[in-house]
Amino acid sequence: MEGMRMNQLAQKNLDNVDVWQQICTELKKRIGNATYNSWINPLKLVSLENHELQLSAPTKFIADWVETHFYPKIRALSPVEIRTISISIGGLNEQTPPASEAVEVAPETKVINIDNYNEAISSRIDKRYRFDNFITASSNDIAFAAAKKVAEKGGDAGFNPLFLHAGVGLGKTHLLHAIANYNLDNNTGRKVLYLSAEKFLHCFIRSLRDKKILEFKEELRSADILMIDDFQFICGKESTQQEFFHTFNALVDSGKQLVISCDRAPSEFTELEERMRSRLASGLVMDIEKTDYNLRLQILKSKTAEHEAQISDEILEFMAEKITSNVRELEGALNRITARTSLVSRQIDIDSAKNWIADLLKVKTKDISIQEIQKEVAAEFNINLSDMVSSSRAKQIARPRQIAMYLAKKLTTSSLMEIGKMFGGKDHTTVMHACKKIDELQREDLGFMNSIETLTAKLKSC
Repeated sequence: MEGMRMNQLAQKNLDNVDVWQQICTELKKRIGNATYNSWINPLKLVSLENHELQLSAPTKFIADWVETHFYPKIRALSPVEIRTISISIGGLNEQTPPASEAVEVAPETKVINIDNYNEAISSRIDKRYRFDNFITASSNDIAFAAAKKVAEKGGDAGFNPLFLHAGVGLGKTHLLHAIANYNLDNNTGRKVLYLSAEKFLHCFIRSLRDKKILEFKEELRSADILMIDDFQFICGKESTQQEFFHTFNALVDSGKQLVISCDRAPSEFTELEERMRSRLASGLVMDIEKTDYNLRLQILKSKTAEHEAQISDEILEFMAEKITSNVRELEGALNRITARTSLVSRQIDIDSAKNWIADLLKVKTKDISIQEIQKEVAAEFNINLSDMVSSSRAKQIARPRQIAMYLAKKLTTSSLMEIGKMFGGKDHTTVMHACKKIDELQREDLGFMNSIETLTAKLKSC
């Protein structure tokens, strides 16, 4: 009997290993080698019992990142139901196979000398983004002038850092690439590093894993101009915040230039220490405002000329009036019309254009904020606005809060983590559960579904 029980346990462990191997194989296909090797490869399987997956990670940073970015994917790709996932920190039984043994992975990158580490650390520069094709107006002209001065003067620009903040698709990334391209085209001799937040995190983790953190620090601090794009994604991780802060001080103290883009002003980062917010705001903080009709029309005409497309002014004016959210959406609509025009080889009319971009017009006719959603739902269910961010589980409060989370996911471009923060710092899994629950209730109750549709219509028409 004892032998049979041991065999059953061995078979159970083998089956669990097979499940983890399958999850890792599918993950690697979807996220690519670099991301897989940085975040999933260091994980080890501890156990899989009673629908609970237990993993181990070498550092708390990796554990936090996996929890934030990969829990839903792991659940979705598992061949068995996984209800909860937990990650412990530290070593495990040597017989437990790591994720790196679950699938065949690419060979590890060799140790990179400091002389060519730049190639591995810097994000790719897009040659299309230049100062001469950045359309200016009153909403962005000062930010443009500041970026150009940094490109020309480097650390002698007179302000450090240059902090650009704006919503999605308003030109922050364009200006950062333009700074890099200016220095490359004019052979200024300056060492320019441009890193997306994702690249910064990837290189930071890789340097910790490969015990090359000193090289990583030296490479960052050797830059004459260091640019970090989408800084908001670095916040919330204490270790990376601290490393960035030390790099910030080292660069500024040595007269080097720092340029940061972000979706909000330094003063709005409540999760940052006061000293970090103060240093970020110590240079020039520039807000790139939303585009107006004239600027959108200028952008469309410039892009149309660039593509040598035959699109009437009526269509361009219609797009400039209706697609107001950001330039990225505007260019996407133009690209769609341009592509179809080239296929039909004839001048298109306004009705055809409207039909081709109908989905963009429906979604983008109005920007809806999470705060607006919270206010409307609170009023509908006669609860206080403060209840939206409370921890109360009373049904009369929890259900409206779930509805507001569902509508925030449906009507805004915010991530699950961003939505959770707006509801009192809830975890992204709480938002996922809320959305799933509201979907279920709509399928079960026609009246409830009608209520959600009414709320949606009110928000879109406000």
